[in-house]
Amino acid sequence: MGNRDIHDPQLPATGMAVLVSATAHPAAPKTSGQVSVEVAAPIEAVWKLVADPLRTPQWSHECHRVRFLDDATSAGLGRRFRGANRSGRYRWSRTCTIFACDEPREFGYLTSGGPGDATAWHFRLDPTTTGTRLTQAFQGVSMPLWLSRLVAALIPAHDDRTQALHGDMVRLAALTEAEHQHAASSQRAPTGPSAIPAPYDIRRASERMVTVKPSPDIARCTTRLASNRMP
Repeated sequence: MGNRDIHDPQLPATGMAVLVSATAHPAAPKTSGQVSVEVAAPIEAVWKLVADPLRTPQWSHECHRVRFLDDATSAGLGRRFRGANRSGRYRWSRTCTIFACDEPREFGYLTSGGPGDATAWHFRLDPTTTGTRLTQAFQGVSMPLWLSRLVAALIPAHDDRTQALHGDMVRLAALTEAEHQHAASSQRAPTGPSAIPAPYDIRRASERMVTVKPSPDIARCTTRLASNRMP
């Protein structure tokens, strides 16, 4: 199958053009993935961290700084923020546009590094009997072949990001659980000293459920972008 590019210049509040390409290149890094973890905290507690881009540096293995753009102060559909990333000696930044913000179930944004370079990131939260199942997915929406090969050469960690993203989700889960435990302890003893969250047992990381597969959520969102049917 040949290239099939769709041009959509009308993303909300951005004016950014997006190319949605149906062609994958064998020399390129893995362009999609999905990782899930079980979080021992209610869905509302997980949402507070997931839907706050400013807190991403607390759990991300690459993102170390985030700031909102266009005078925004919180997440919302169509709002933008910019994230600064690093991997080894390499540094880069991306402007991100939020395309899904359905509290407390769904959060997603599209990163842009310039014309023809875009990746969709999506988080789905599902309540369970023990807390929340959190699923993170990513999908390369478009990237020129030359840039894809350059990234593969300079940042080999991007060849397969499964383990790194799993680590991100484990850290996010641990942070959420600790904060939820702290809040619950504070409510039980409001006049006493502040409760100190119990240290997270890193051995639990290997026990968390992990899945890696194509994401129907990302497919739905990128199709919506391509057909200019943003909510």
